[in-house]
Parts: sequence; structure tokens; C-alpha cells
Amino acid sequence: MAPAGPRSEPTQSAADAAASWVISAKGEAQKMYLPSMRSTNTEKLSANEIKARADYLTKQRDRLLAMKKEGRTQQLIDFEQTQAVMGKRPQSSKAAKSAMSGRGPQQGLDEQTYAMRVALAQKLKTEVVGKNSE
Repeated sequence: MAPAGPRSEPTQSAADAAASWVISAKGEAQKMYLPSMRSTNTEKLSANEIKARADYLTKQRDRLLAMKKEGRTQQLIDFEQTQAVMGKRPQSSKAAKSAMSGRGPQQGLDEQTYAMRVALAQKLKTEVVGKNSE
């Protein structure tokens, strides 16, 4: 099949085309980095350069972690606000949180219901642990 168009270049095989693309991509990637960042050989870098780079990367990591934490906090605030507008949170999550924290029954929950939930949780726990240990 003849090439479509007035190209006079010989056609390359798929492997040759892929190899030439990889070489050109590596060249472009090397141009994008600063000359001081291209070298990964730490023997050529001075102690001050290594320390400066470590400090820079630490600051960048801390900045990213702070941004993620702020985003999660904002998401939680937004979620809580939408839940407040829509109504109360589901009772099951409140019950689960109080059970996990070790507190007693929540307000409005009688002792018998709470005792039943605790007994059920203990039974399920022993069944699951019992199956895992066999």
C-alpha cells in the first residue's frame, strides 16, 4: 500500500518509529529540566546543593500535604453543612461512633436497646475472630 500523500520519506516499521519517538521524547524531557537537576549522581553535587534540594523538596511536600488537608477539611465542612440543611445525620452512624468511642448509650436510646446492640456486636466479633483463627 502506498503512503497517502506526497511524502518522499521511506516508510518506517512500527518498531523503528517507536524507537525514534522514545529517543525524541527523552531529548525533549532533558531540555525541560534545569541543568542542575539533570544530574542524579550525588557525587558531583556539593553538600550545600544536596541540603538545599532536600529543604526545597521538604517544603514542597509540606505545602502539598497542607493543601490536601485543607481540601479535606473544606469537603467535610461542606458535607456537614449540606447534611444540616437536609436534616439530621443517619442515626446508625451516630450509634457506631458512640460504640467505637466506648461511651454509653446515646441520648434517647434506652438501656435495653443499647445492651442488645453491644451483645450483638460482641457475638459478631467472636464469630469473625473465631473463623479467622481456624
